[in-house]
Amino acid sequence: MNHNHDFGSRVEGAGCKCFDLRERANGDGTFTIDGAKMMALIELRNLAPEVVLALSKKS
Repeated sequence: MNHNHDFGSRVEGAGCKCFDLRERANGDGTFTIDGAKMMALIELRNLAPEVVLALSKKS
C-alpha cells in the first residue's frame, strides 16, 4: 500500500466530509452539529502536522 496515496486519501476524505459543517439552532439556546462531520474536522486537525511536514518536504 502506498502511504502517500493513503495519506492523501485520508486528508481529502476528511475535507470532503466536513466541508459543509454547520451548526443547527435548536431554538432553546443549544445547537446541534453532524457528528460524522465533526469527527472529520477533528481528523483534519490531527493530520495537520503531517500535512505541514509533507508540504515543507516538497519545497
